[in-house]
Amino acid sequence: MYEELVKGLREATGWKNASVHYSLMNEAADAIEELSRFKEECDGCGDKVRSAIEKLQKMIPHWIPVTERLPEKYTHNLVYSNETGIDILYFGSRGLFQDYHSDEIKGITHWMPLPGMPKEEV
Repeated sequence: MYEELVKGLREATGWKNASVHYSLMNEAADAIEELSRFKEECDGCGDKVRSAIEKLQKMIPHWIPVTERLPEKYTHNLVYSNETGIDILYFGSRGLFQDYHSDEIKGITHWMPLPGMPKEEV
């Protein structure tokens, strides 16, 4: 389980045109690897480590297969297609991924929500 997550994070850092924070994903992958090693070495603390790993996993953006679930309607999402690569598309009321011309884009295999808007520093 941990190896799969770390592998996915490391692969995602290689996508130069993806709008994700590469150093954060590398740091998260490092943290998960370290926690995984700690869990194996620590007797009786597995539940605490498992809980920490689950919290970390929820914080990390990840690709969601369209076969697993689709995004909420009326949202823009980062999408991946084997044919066209990475793009940002709208998921509309008809349950289809659409470009800015409202044309349906087929062949999408994975998606992830876009990050929230930046917060203004005070």
